Amino acid sequence: MFATDQSMLLVLTGAVNEGKTTQLVSIIGAVDLDTKAQLFTPCLFLVAEASSYGTAGRILTDPALCVVWPVADCDEAVDALRECFPDGGPLTIAEARAREHAARCKAADKDKRPRPPAPAPLPANIGSLTLRSVAIDTISTLYQGSAKTAANIAREEIASGANKRIKSTRSTNNNGAMNNSMDQGRFAANRCQILIDRLNGITQHHRGVLVVVTCHTRPLEADEITGSGEQATTVCRVIGSAPSLGATKTASK
Repeated sequence: MFATDQSMLLVLTGAVNEGKTTQLVSIIGAVDLDTKAQLFTPCLFLVAEASSYGTAGRILTDPALCVVWPVADCDEAVDALRECFPDGGPLTIAEARAREHAARCKAADKDKRPRPPAPAPLPANIGSLTLRSVAIDTISTLYQGSAKTAANIAREEIASGANKRIKSTRSTNNNGAMNNSMDQGRFAANRCQILIDRLNGITQHHRGVLVVVTCHTRPLEADEITGSGEQATTVCRVIGSAPSLGATKTASK
């Protein structure tokens, strides 16, 4: 029998199409060998990629196993976690679904779009179940979403006249605020750190909760110097992989 009285945080890494979401589904769907009871459901599943609906469809389409909360950047993920895992304890499925719907309605009002329909009512025995896990697929996609958010903020500042120093025209040389990858990266890194801190906080303050995060990787490179003196040459080699959360710092060797 698997003991779940302590909280855990797992990070599944890998390149594109290496089975991260499949592993996530296997973990969330684990059952007790003796009683066959689900160990980590119901789950709050923060979806950042459309592909999740295919690979994790078995969980995402079952309201007894999962509360689906689509998120586009790190801030939206933090908001969802704060709503569903407040200091008083995790919400029930029914409460979490209601708050997810309220968040979508708020976004629709902001964008002047029609409000989405309310979620279908659930049987009392299902709606009263308490969330036992959190899944994020993937945090690297949320990082990229936060970088886009930074560009949108710059665009809004330019349009409102608040940013007087930057030209309002787009450029392809990163001189414009909307195209400044360094500024976008700094903003995204900051928001991603806040998300990571929130995930750690869940494991610290909520007993028996499982947190599973998937993250894309990219090659980790190192500069290797061969020869000496005037004959010395530098060769860049791939020595492993690193999380795809911004630029990968080249290792010196």
